[in-house]
Amino acid sequence: MNNLRPQDIYVLLALAAAGDENTWTFERLANELGLSPSQIFRSLARAELSHLFDKETRHVRTPELCEFLTHGIRYAFAAVAGRIQRGVPTAWKAPALTELMNISGDDVYVWPAPNGTMRGIAIEPLHPAALPAAGENERLYTLLALTDILRLGSARERRVASDELTRLLR
Repeated sequence: MNNLRPQDIYVLLALAAAGDENTWTFERLANELGLSPSQIFRSLARAELSHLFDKETRHVRTPELCEFLTHGIRYAFAAVAGRIQRGVPTAWKAPALTELMNISGDDVYVWPAPNGTMRGIAIEPLHPAALPAAGENERLYTLLALTDILRLGSARERRVASDELTRLLR
């Protein structure tokens, strides 16, 4: 079965975060994302079958990815709110997105992490390795946080996040 997995979206967002850079290798991407080269290969194969990746050009199909994230991510990979705990801020409270929308302090979501900087409602990132990778790559962190808004937000919040995601991936 070749169904998409959350890991595949994580890999695609990492490639999209790199922009037009076409010099990636499976090994280098695996090291940056905390995955194995075979996991990267399988993720991109599933993404190609889903028309989200073009293996000939080795690029993410960004319009298709934006469409999937905007309209499908919340159904395919719903975020489940957990308990209040310490973690790394995501969604509206991610550092690059705090100016994007004015959201009340009660709606703080975090990726659970013992050394996190904020307390909030815990949600799991798309992949466990996303937390350390996002710490090393601010653009990837922003894309993952926008994806979390699309997984969690109201219609208005999702519209703003979708517009920002489309702008960043152009």
